[in-house]
Amino acid sequence: MSTARIRLARPPEIDPAAADRLPGFPARWSPTRTHRYTLWRWWTPNPIRYGMVVGLNPSAATEEHDDRTVRRCTDFVRREGLDAMVMLNAFAFMATDPKQMRAHPDPVGDENDAWLARCAEGASLLIAAWGSHASHIGRSRRLAEILPGAYCLGTTSAGEPKHPLYLAKDTALTPWPAASKRLDGIPSLD
Repeated sequence: MSTARIRLARPPEIDPAAADRLPGFPARWSPTRTHRYTLWRWWTPNPIRYGMVVGLNPSAATEEHDDRTVRRCTDFVRREGLDAMVMLNAFAFMATDPKQMRAHPDPVGDENDAWLARCAEGASLLIAAWGSHASHIGRSRRLAEILPGAYCLGTTSAGEPKHPLYLAKDTALTPWPAASKRLDGIPSLD
């Protein structure tokens, strides 16, 4: 959705023990760096409670740069009083246009579901935030299985979680109605 790269303000030095507790910290990529599975932002040296935000697909944000979507998601998670945020996506393929993502032969990525499940296990808050394009290849139904108890910032007319970029800062979190009981068959990273 957003392509502008914004130089990331230097976060506080993180305690190594804290970093070990954060799955996929500071970012986890495919070997070719075409798929980004996790991207962390933190604002305390010892993050304990983190929020997990699931967007549509990675755009331009990296370990050193934010994009507007990551910055906006960080604002929503900080507002909830948490110590850190991990950004994941419905589709892990990096693209600045959803059309590019949909055209890719493997937009989800081999490890994406496993990282989603692993990060969700330790999250204090799950926020679904991918907008209207995650119905591609039935992905939003699968995410409802992986993210039971997820919240959203409202839903589209099709019931998909709204994308946070153009929402007011005080938009309330509400339970995402499609989130259901976790089903078996979610891959593991082990």
